[in-house]
Amino acid sequence: WGLVVVALLIRSYGMSHDLDLGRIYHPDTPKQIRAAQRFERGVFFSQLGEDYDGYPLFTSLMAAGVHRVVMATTAAVKTQVGLHAVQEDPDELIVLEWIMRIMNAVLSSLAVWVMFCLARRVVGPRMGLVAAALFCLSPLDVAACHHASGDSAAAFFALVSLLFSVRIYQRGAASDYVVAAVACMCSFAAKYHGAMTAFSLIAAHILRAQSFKELFGLASIRRALLVLATVVIVFFLANPATLVRTSEAIQQILDFVSNASRGGVMGVGESTPRVVAWALRVRANLPVFAEFMTPLMLVLSLVGIGVAFFTDKSRRVVAVLPVVYLLFGLSNKTAENAVYSTVVTPSLFLMGVVLISEL
Repeated sequence: WGLVVVALLIRSYGMSHDLDLGRIYHPDTPKQIRAAQRFERGVFFSQLGEDYDGYPLFTSLMAAGVHRVVMATTAAVKTQVGLHAVQEDPDELIVLEWIMRIMNAVLSSLAVWVMFCLARRVVGPRMGLVAAALFCLSPLDVAACHHASGDSAAAFFALVSLLFSVRIYQRGAASDYVVAAVACMCSFAAKYHGAMTAFSLIAAHILRAQSFKELFGLASIRRALLVLATVVIVFFLANPATLVRTSEAIQQILDFVSNASRGGVMGVGESTPRVVAWALRVRANLPVFAEFMTPLMLVLSLVGIGVAFFTDKSRRVVAVLPVVYLLFGLSNKTAENAVYSTVVTPSLFLMGVVLISEL
């Protein structure tokens, strides 16, 4: 918990870096804040081309809920103490932005504790502390929570999903499946590539089975159906636009994901062969990892992924996420927005620690 406090101090330092300049630094912030304002007023769907364009807005939904609680608590306190002085309320948009930034800092700090819980199951308590300390100091995660965006929330829920995916392999309780699925969909609703944690959940389910007979047995199928039901329910709850205008909202999400996957990288066009496009995009993005992880840690992490697949199976569950991300996530995004990678940074640091623990 000491690391969590340190993480909160680091992540909250300089949080108003761009507000003092009278402008918003992150380009997605206005979209997130307007969505939170709209959600609070009960408007959950907007036509493409206006505020809502298929962008993941779960962080905005959480911020709207927190804002309601803050306003209700403030009103109750004023009533309790008899404060009737008339004063101008602060600008709602500014309040919502601060709520989102503080919420992101808290989630990113709590993720350090989740990281330790995950790492001690994979590499033991001592090396688990090392992994948590590395993640605590991760410059990318510190930078991400300074913005009113969904990256920190996506990273937090992805890490929770990873933790419970490992618990699925090690324990296999129905509650582990439910929490892993809920967290996976919350990560997806905050940033769509957070859905990649589903591969770790599936890997855990498969690795837990001792045979094909057990994998396709009645108990295994029940667990799979439980996950499927949970995914469907949370998908609609975490993306409220799908409850209002189901087909249109889902189409907007599909269109957004399709457009985002065409992220421009020099030399990549529609006619570029897929393998070549993948290689060019990976080459453009890997230096970004080296910058925020340091080249040494990146090398340790990549080698650690290989080590994980030849040691304990619980390590394979974690290693699946960075592998899927490197193959599909990294290759479909430009190098301009590094915070896109916060979903995978904890697992990469953990893979580096896996290698160190084997030396």
